[in-house]
Amino acid sequence: MGRVESYFPGLDEKSQQFWWTTLNILRHILEYFPSIEWTVALIGFIFNSIHVVVLTRKPMMTTSSFIILIGIGIHDLIVMICIILPQIGMTHPGGW
Repeated sequence: MGRVESYFPGLDEKSQQFWWTTLNILRHILEYFPSIEWTVALIGFIFNSIHVVVLTRKPMMTTSSFIILIGIGIHDLIVMICIILPQIGMTHPGGW
């Protein structure tokens, strides 16, 4: 049994080749994912910070939907910080 057959048993050869090619494309994309993730998180942090500042202005805090959006924005900022900090060497992944 070859390597492709061991990954996709029970499929015909054409299907096995399709899924093997798809798997290799995903592996190639995921090799670059950490740098892409860091870049997207940094850009998102900048823009999300601006949105949270705008949403916390007194005229904007008139309805509960804006309060919910503030909470979502703060949560997103925390998630992006958790992505950015290990990449710049301030923490170690999985703990401080």
